[in-house]
Amino acid sequence: MKSIFRATAAAVVAMLVLASCIKEPAGESDSTLEQRSLDAWIKLHKPQLAENRQDEGYYVEILDEGSTDEGAEAVGDSESIWLSFDMDVRTLSGRLCLTRNAARAKQEGTFTKYTHYVPMYRYCGKNSYSMLEGTSYALRNKLKIGYRADGGAPTDEYSARIGSKLRLYLPASVAYKSNGVSDDAGYGGQYSLAEDKPVIIDILVCDTIANPLQREGVDVDYFAEHNGGLRPLPEEDEAEDENGMTEEEEDDIYAWRNAADSIPQVYINRRYEPSAEKRSFAFGSEFIKPYSSYEPYDDMDALDLKINAALIERFGDPAEHVAGDTIGLDKETKIWYIARLLDGFIVDTNIDEVKEIIYGEVQSKSSAMSYKASENQSSAILAFYYGIPHLLFGRWGAILTTSTNAYGATGVSGGSSTTTSSSSYYDYLNYYNYLNYYNNYYGGYYGGYYGSYYNNYYNGYYGNYYYNGYYDTSTDTSSTTTYSSEILPYTPMLFQIYIEAKDE
Repeated sequence: MKSIFRATAAAVVAMLVLASCIKEPAGESDSTLEQRSLDAWIKLHKPQLAENRQDEGYYVEILDEGSTDEGAEAVGDSESIWLSFDMDVRTLSGRLCLTRNAARAKQEGTFTKYTHYVPMYRYCGKNSYSMLEGTSYALRNKLKIGYRADGGAPTDEYSARIGSKLRLYLPASVAYKSNGVSDDAGYGGQYSLAEDKPVIIDILVCDTIANPLQREGVDVDYFAEHNGGLRPLPEEDEAEDENGMTEEEEDDIYAWRNAADSIPQVYINRRYEPSAEKRSFAFGSEFIKPYSSYEPYDDMDALDLKINAALIERFGDPAEHVAGDTIGLDKETKIWYIARLLDGFIVDTNIDEVKEIIYGEVQSKSSAMSYKASENQSSAILAFYYGIPHLLFGRWGAILTTSTNAYGATGVSGGSSTTTSSSSYYDYLNYYNYLNYYNNYYGGYYGGYYGSYYNNYYNGYYGNYYYNGYYDTSTDTSSTTTYSSEILPYTPMLFQIYIEAKDE
């Protein structure tokens, strides 16, 4: 299949000859020239697709027509719809610029353990501004398909649906335009797409979601019900025992409770604690599969137990923890946390031992997060404001929330930043410091004898040899790259939390 993207030397020469024969009409716009360039490329490399040229100037190749179930809804049939879709972006020469696939990222050498390799999630409604113009056209419009590689009948009524896999050949005018495309969050390939260049995009429709809020609400409730169960908070006047639990909580198998009656789907779990014998959570939900990628996520149960062992070693045996007061709104806390998606992927943590397990490195040492609900409502997600006050000093707890009280309809963009620092090791400076010291001490106290001796020795040996010979060019340059993981729009979150005791 890769041969589709490879231009042979003869083809390149032919293109150059073709381009040299074309006279540029006066006043022709850049977009028109770029469109003509794509048309010429298709004519040379994929002539059969000339029948699949759409009115907007792009070409479509159907790799899989998608679901054939009766009643399967087409993307374009809904005025408001969200799509989950896989996407690979390549140059016309076949060089990969962008991928959501971990295996291809491995092949490209751009894979990172900070990257959540799952399909993209974007709004693709009637008036969509969050997708590329060309991909939106291809997914929403009825397409004219004259050529089918699978021998299917030509049609001018093809509509994308779940399972549809299309290869799009887009002019820059409906693709990345003057911006081009590159990525520093682990989704990029070895190459960037330059500005004003046509592009090949493979797109696979994985799922369609009419109401993303409802969908994630289903996922959160499913997760809670399959990891302990759900029930309301106990009445405020119920007495707590020495472990900070009411009698009902101690006997109740249902672990998750509403943080506030008026706030839907922010759940707290005061019974969560890491265990050396069993995993903490069964990840996944009705619509979310457990994350499965390369190490360490290739065995989620083993990973969960490994994390538990590290947490117990770091914070002690939970059975020996003595519960303190309920935190409330006005008490300062020191929080250690693991932020996870419901498929088990860890997007953030301030626990270095967990970083070492997940990433194989600790880029920078972390400290506890200071938090007081009455003062930090706007500096952290709202789920913390509603959930933390119910937890106890000196104990573990967990918070489960929909995106409404986490990262919302925009999510968090992943990325990386690199800082570079240089330091020089001019050791002659140290020796000259010694020289100044000896001059001041020996020269001042014992007179010229010691001053002359050390002047001659340090100036002659260390000054000439180290300064003029080696250390005048010795520098050490170090670079530190810091990654942040992407959180897609409308994404539920799980937080495993340890609250320090007041005297820690």
